[in-house]
Amino acid sequence: MKRLAKVEPALERKLKLAARRYNQSYPGEMLHFATNRLPLLTGEKQTLPREPLFVAIDDFS
Repeated sequence: MKRLAKVEPALERKLKLAARRYNQSYPGEMLHFATNRLPLLTGEKQTLPREPLFVAIDDFS
């Protein structure tokens, strides 16, 4: 793709715009959140409430 971008100016501009899109200027500008319920451990009963797991990833770093 890099060699082709040198030959095709339109493709080079498109790749530069795509790269600039994800550059964040300050922490917290773009966050990704995920939640999931943790599995039961061996020997735990199905009636026990399962604990949630929350994860947040900051795109700035």
